[in-house]
Amino acid sequence: MTALFELFLKIGARDFLPFYQELKAAGHIRPDAVSYYFLRYLLYSLLALVVAGVILWVMGAVVFSPADGFSFNPDLTIPVIFGTLIALYIWWTLIEMVGNMVHVYSHGRVAKAKVMGTKSRMGRGFYVLLRFEHQGETIETSFAKQIGQKSYWEAFPHDHLDVIYAEDKPELVMPYQADHFERRCLDKTRSIPL
Repeated sequence: MTALFELFLKIGARDFLPFYQELKAAGHIRPDAVSYYFLRYLLYSLLALVVAGVILWVMGAVVFSPADGFSFNPDLTIPVIFGTLIALYIWWTLIEMVGNMVHVYSHGRVAKAKVMGTKSRMGRGFYVLLRFEHQGETIETSFAKQIGQKSYWEAFPHDHLDVIYAEDKPELVMPYQADHFERRCLDKTRSIPL
């Protein structure tokens, strides 16, 4: 499991990998967090395979008949290539999303950010634009929101939102959830970052 988990980190959290190797050498890896992320990696990989199967079925490369069941038509090269590329793109995006969560929760700090508004992601949710202070300078960044009411974020009811950002890459940020910190932080020596 560890080798496969490290492969996922190499794909989705390349910037975090040296810090992970330091934690591993020091014996500071939290096994529950590894299991949490590994399960997410596997579920997202399965989701990408299902999407690939559906795309190949729609394009005619996978055929279902009641008598024969599922069969694969390798003659349709273009649908196979497009279906594979689309599924790989979806898989890569999901793996990087989990990799960013590993990086931020395991090597991050909490800040109070001012929500500046939202920006459309062209049919794929929206970005929440925010600003916070880090080592005396103002960081303007955003995080993607796949679901939720955009109007809620545009009329955000609070002045500030608690976010967690990567210490070595402050533009990498996501909403902070204190009750999930222990499950998401790989470093077992860390408590809630302030």
